[in-house]
Amino acid sequence: MRRNLDQSEAAIVQVFEEKQRLWEREMEELRQNYANKLQQVSRKAQRAQQALQLQSARLQQEKHHLQDEVASLLAQREELERKCLEYKKEQADMLPRLEETKWEVCQKAGEISLLKQQLRDSQADVNQKLGEMVALRNQLKELKTQLREREEAVLSLKESYNSKSVALESCEAELQQTLAEVSVLREKLGVFEAEVLSLKQALAGLNAGTGASSPTQGAAAAVTPPALPSSHPDSALLNCQSDEAKAQRQTEAEVGGLRRQMERLQGELRLERQQREQQAVTFAEERQTWQGEKEKVLKYQAQLQLNYVEMYQKNQALEQQVNDLSSKLNTVSSEEKKQSTATWVGPSRLERIESTEI
Repeated sequence: MRRNLDQSEAAIVQVFEEKQRLWEREMEELRQNYANKLQQVSRKAQRAQQALQLQSARLQQEKHHLQDEVASLLAQREELERKCLEYKKEQADMLPRLEETKWEVCQKAGEISLLKQQLRDSQADVNQKLGEMVALRNQLKELKTQLREREEAVLSLKESYNSKSVALESCEAELQQTLAEVSVLREKLGVFEAEVLSLKQALAGLNAGTGASSPTQGAAAAVTPPALPSSHPDSALLNCQSDEAKAQRQTEAEVGGLRRQMERLQGELRLERQQREQQAVTFAEERQTWQGEKEKVLKYQAQLQLNYVEMYQKNQALEQQVNDLSSKLNTVSSEEKKQSTATWVGPSRLERIESTEI
């Protein structure tokens, strides 16, 4: 038992020593922790003390600043009270002038309404004139289109006249050619007439010879053999006369046809010239009428432009007067607002200063 007790005591002592060492280590750790915490707390306290010192210094500065502001606000209060008294005096002085200004404003408002009415009337006149100008421009366009159509008709007539002139020239050339052919045929006819005359003379001589030899038979027997050749001149003469008559009739028919064609062409030419002269006269009259209407339209347009410029200048002057009156009204209303705000702002500023002092 003693050995057991010694062994257990030694074990207990060993355990106790181990616990003692453990406790000592724990105590040392606790000391270090508390020392660290104490250092941290001391540092925090130092920082807090520094912050409090800075805050107290800042509060002292703010206190001095607020004291300065209070002094300046008191000075401003006195200045504002003085200005308020001055404004009240000025308001008392301004009331008669304000009434007079209101009366002038009412009078100017009546003038403005009258000017606006005149402006509306002038704008209505301008619109009416513009409508008339548009109608005149439309009429001018219609007249221009009519003139263009007449000019196109005149050009077509000129072209037809030129074509008829060319046809007439060609007919005259054909007529000259036909006349030349007629002159050639007349020359041939003269030659044929000379031949016929010579044949007639030969025939008359032959007839006289046959009449002298008819009482005797010997002479008849002697003359009868050449009787055959005498029939040939008769047939030749008849043939010449028939050819001459045919040629003469054909020539006369051709000449008559050419004359009738020439007379017809001359009649058409005279009719074409008369129509052209009539159209030229009509075109000149229409051109003169259109020129007169154009001058009237241009004069009326110039007059409308002058009236429009005058009305525009009047409108500009009226707008300038209206702007001047409106600016005057704005200045008067702004002065009234300033006076009303000045009389109303004073007490609020004073109350604000008193609340700041409190």
